[in-house]
Amino acid sequence: MRTHDFSAAPAIARAGSIFHGRTAYSGIRALLGLFLRWPRVRRSMRQAPGYLGHRVWYGFPYTIGTTSFWETHEQLLAFARSAEHREATAWMQRPGVARAAFIRYLTPLPDGNAIGAWSATSSDSTGSETRRSA
Repeated sequence: MRTHDFSAAPAIARAGSIFHGRTAYSGIRALLGLFLRWPRVRRSMRQAPGYLGHRVWYGFPYTIGTTSFWETHEQLLAFARSAEHREATAWMQRPGVARAAFIRYLTPLPDGNAIGAWSATSSDSTGSETRRSA
């Protein structure tokens, strides 16, 4: 049976808007400044309407990336305008804090597909999977 029902998938699979960004900080002092600000930003984000989840990763030597998942783009932007996020962003843009950064806003297609337990796949009579083409 082919399905596009993501109701059993994790919340982030149902995101209507995704933020993806990465910042290369200038050194250990900047990372320490980030670690002092991050708990307030994270708390505000997790309490924001439409928040579905986030992932953070580290890149050597001083790079931090974040991907966050939201029900709607409007809810993502509302969080971006929060006092905690604005303060952290203003701090990051000060001279000497970050060397480079980028952000992307992503909008998943409504007819997405997944692999594994949440897959929109079916088996034909030979037992092989038939996948919906992207």
